[in-house]
Amino acid sequence: AIPSTLSGSYLAGRFAQQQQDWDNAFHYMSQALALSDDAKHASLLDRTFLLALGKGEIEDATPLADKIIKRNNKADIAYIFKATLAVQNKDFAEAQRILNAINQEDFGSYTIPLLQAWVNAAKGDTKTALETLNTAKYSQDSVYILHKALIHDLTNQSNSADELYKNALQSGMTLHETLIVANYFERQGNKDIAEDIYDAIYNQDPRSPFVRAGYKRLKNDVIPESAVASAEDGLVFALFSMASLLYERQAYDSALIYCRLIENLQPNKGFINLMIGDILALSDHYNKAIDHYRKIERDDILFKMAQLRTVEVLERAGRTSEALDMLSAIADQEDMRLEALTYIGDIYQREQRYDLALEAYDQAIGTLGNNITPQHWGLIYARGMSHEQLNDWTAAEKDLLRALEFQPENPYILNYLGYSWVEKGIHLDRALAMIKKAVILKPNDGFIVDSYGWALYKNGQFKDAVYWLERAVEMKPEDAALNDHLGDAYWQVDREKEARFQWKRAYSLSKDTAKKSMIGQKLKAGLEKQPHHTLAENREAALHPPILKRTAPE
Repeated sequence: AIPSTLSGSYLAGRFAQQQQDWDNAFHYMSQALALSDDAKHASLLDRTFLLALGKGEIEDATPLADKIIKRNNKADIAYIFKATLAVQNKDFAEAQRILNAINQEDFGSYTIPLLQAWVNAAKGDTKTALETLNTAKYSQDSVYILHKALIHDLTNQSNSADELYKNALQSGMTLHETLIVANYFERQGNKDIAEDIYDAIYNQDPRSPFVRAGYKRLKNDVIPESAVASAEDGLVFALFSMASLLYERQAYDSALIYCRLIENLQPNKGFINLMIGDILALSDHYNKAIDHYRKIERDDILFKMAQLRTVEVLERAGRTSEALDMLSAIADQEDMRLEALTYIGDIYQREQRYDLALEAYDQAIGTLGNNITPQHWGLIYARGMSHEQLNDWTAAEKDLLRALEFQPENPYILNYLGYSWVEKGIHLDRALAMIKKAVILKPNDGFIVDSYGWALYKNGQFKDAVYWLERAVEMKPEDAALNDHLGDAYWQVDREKEARFQWKRAYSLSKDTAKKSMIGQKLKAGLEKQPHHTLAENREAALHPPILKRTAPE
């Protein structure tokens, strides 16, 4: 075997870390650390510690953290880690000592006071806990106000808690934070405020399991347990707030490290296993992601969400048959049947197995009976697309018009229906108006811009069509259909060399044999010239690179 070298191990570790391969990154960095001079490679020690923590190896991380603290290094996450170990051992005085050693000018001016407050609360020193929050730099931040409310709530000071929770609500919060406030008002018997909170969440996400559970409790006069029942819960919540913030900013490595701190304190929490699973899935560690989803207990409100996340990861991993088998089993659960059948339809549609997609969508819609509401627009839209792909235009048009009735400002429905009409040569004026509206709503979507240009082309407005089709191709230069459309428009305005260039690009990009044959005919014989029409077109729209495909529901 070739002996390990410091530089070789370090470079291998860095490469593995860039690939989000925490296991090998830690292995090689540990190897490099063993070969290094500690005095000269402090940053290597820090990196190895963070890798150990990121992969959840607490036993490996602990001695590394001790070395960092002993050397008075500035990797302050080591101090937070050691403080959480002290909390785990109920040694709150030690936890406080460690947190106090962190220089908040360098790090942690936002996080550390929150942790210090909860450690004081755990010691029974509520006064110091609140003083810590009230004198902190961010004392008027909504998160700080919420944590003050939680401490008052935990110590049965309901009058102060009530006022602070209401103030926090007005300041704006994350979903997790908002649910904690709703939990408080439910426990206080204030159904009106709790229901208002759930209504607000419902308007954003009608399928939220938290909302359904909240409504059910309110209807049946069931009082929930406190979401933050101890000082340790409060400290975990503070750490989770940081993890969530980092996750939202796509700092996934850092978010994972905070998640590992929580996992070590409370390994059975559903919300932390869900987030760890999501982070691991983002870096293609599918099996490990699924392992975390499966840790979520059946009686956890997140259990159903974890099931669907597992299905999503299986599909992303190319294990589609396993995903479909799992969905079939989930569909046997009455309260999950609609979601499971819809998901089955979506998978088949992505695989272009439109007959099976239609069958699944029909079954899903059948579960609704006469209870189809505007929130089901996506399902109706998806079924309409399947009908269209199966050349049943009568059924497709009916679904697409109904989806549009539910979502009159949805650019994707406007575009899909309008483009379909254009392709069939019907309702051209209405189709053009609909697609133009879609472009106004989504000026940075290359497929929608192409649809508008193609609608102009079909109306004989070739010069205007060229303008929009050029912009569509700028956005999606590798799309065969868009290049083909632009070639047709160039031909009609006597730019024949450019037309042939676009057709050649379309031919090379196309994977459809029939379409390649049609493009080949145009390359040989060109197109029949058609009469021109004119239209003064407003060209003010600022167009940017697209982000969505034409046929994808939003």
